Amino acid sequence: LHGLSPFLSFRVVPYFFGLFSLCFVLVASFYEMQGYRKVIKSDFFRSFFEKFLQKSKNPCGTRVFEEKIFEIVGAFFLFFCYNGFVMKIILVDDEKIIREGAASVVRKVVPEAHLVVCGSAEEALQAIEKESFNIAFLDVEMTGMNGIELAHRIKKDHPGTNIIFCTAHPHYTGDAMRLHASGYIVKPLTADKLRTELAELRHPIVAPSSGLRIQCFGNFEIFFNEEPIRFKFSKTKELVAYLVDRKGALVNSAEIQAILWEDEDHPSYYKQLRKDLADTFSQLGLEDAVMVVRGGMSVVPSKMQCDFYDYLDGTPQGINAYHGEYMQQYSWAEMTHGFLESKSYDY
Repeated sequence: LHGLSPFLSFRVVPYFFGLFSLCFVLVASFYEMQGYRKVIKSDFFRSFFEKFLQKSKNPCGTRVFEEKIFEIVGAFFLFFCYNGFVMKIILVDDEKIIREGAASVVRKVVPEAHLVVCGSAEEALQAIEKESFNIAFLDVEMTGMNGIELAHRIKKDHPGTNIIFCTAHPHYTGDAMRLHASGYIVKPLTADKLRTELAELRHPIVAPSSGLRIQCFGNFEIFFNEEPIRFKFSKTKELVAYLVDRKGALVNSAEIQAILWEDEDHPSYYKQLRKDLADTFSQLGLEDAVMVVRGGMSVVPSKMQCDFYDYLDGTPQGINAYHGEYMQQYSWAEMTHGFLESKSYDY
């Protein structure tokens, strides 16, 4: 920039870059790029860009132009990195005074977080349609849909969201436990209570990984670029789960069928599952994550991020992710669950 300083006095240049940034956002919106579009819709990005345009109306000299450049770079950075690298929190409470007080506490404790505040469950569901959140602070007794119902909806579409109930009624702890909530706060929300819950999150917040991510702790889930992978058959997901459980060992077809159908043979159905897995992974460019040979299959652990594998490696991230639950929806996973429970004493 300093080398170009003789040319930076032209008033048209800042306008050019402002127009370029605007075109960039419009093109992104047009193509509706998954994930990135969520950033553009966020209040933070909107206020950032509006502020940039306002400043661009009065360009005056080299320093101002340099500021515009840095803001443009910041916009690009937010556009590509904001959705996931910043802690994203949604707070839902239908009482305005309590809602504003809780929001103030959250902003004080985690000022760098992206916070969305909602006055009803219905408003929260609209926000969740636009972007996913790392943490959801939910009141329980609200007009219309209550916090328990809202938590079920959130967990269904975003199983990795940490649900923390924040309520004046302690008798809902049973519902929270059945939902495997991350935490339970009895109002009022204080900075100390918030810090305690943030330190003990069920799903630790880390920068999202690109590619294949496997979640074994809690319910089994499969993600690609942080979006759930959908298969044609539900049994295909269970097939992947068992292969992951075997930690890269080659599993023969007979053993897989015995696990999936409890000692019954379904060769034609099994072939459909293999095809479903191959087709789905192929569409996502994940062909090398699963090895298929005559009579057997296995996963390739090095081609995926997996909390179970991290735990076995003894990484802090893996250890903190385990809360005594492993592939809960599958009964055959109990043996590995027992192993993890015995191993947890070593940590």
